[in-house]
Amino acid sequence: MRDDTETIRQHLYSELAHLYGTWQLLKQLFGESEERVDLMNRTAASCFWVIEQALLADLCVRLSRLADQGGKGHQTSLTIERVLDLPCCTNNLALHRDLTKQIEYVKTICEPIRQHRHTALAQGDLATPMKPERLPGDLEQGIEQALQALVGIWNTIERKLESTVTDFTRVTYAGGDGEALIRALERAEERRIHERV
Repeated sequence: MRDDTETIRQHLYSELAHLYGTWQLLKQLFGESEERVDLMNRTAASCFWVIEQALLADLCVRLSRLADQGGKGHQTSLTIERVLDLPCCTNNLALHRDLTKQIEYVKTICEPIRQHRHTALAQGDLATPMKPERLPGDLEQGIEQALQALVGIWNTIERKLESTVTDFTRVTYAGGDGEALIRALERAEERRIHERV
């Protein structure tokens, strides 16, 4: 049982770190200021549009998958419901109840994201434009809320097992993040301007 617990925890930690890293990257590139978006548009508008859409799609798919119903039988997908099978939850009714409420909250928050996944990303719904635009603001807010709620579940378990919590908001990608890319684009633009003079 210890192996299952560690496997679920490792996979969930990796998934949450990836989600937070991707969300931070998306916000650094596209959420900080109009000046940044203008810089990216002047540099390679189509390329950065594709990057933005890919990051948003990745977040929607991963959050939806975590909020899906848990797999049965041979289907052992990593969903947030899997934490209820951990021994620390099955042996502690109060913890199980607390996590069940938190999981239901995550599912509620993720429902519009799951709908977006079904109609715009997975199914190719004819009523949905083929060229997806930015997510509506409420879905972006839903992503932020879902991430916070998922971390709440993680930290509830970690407090029980390890007497610690994890601050996923500090997750960044090693080797450069959105800030590093923006600085490189700014330097390249400055060089182009100086070369013209």
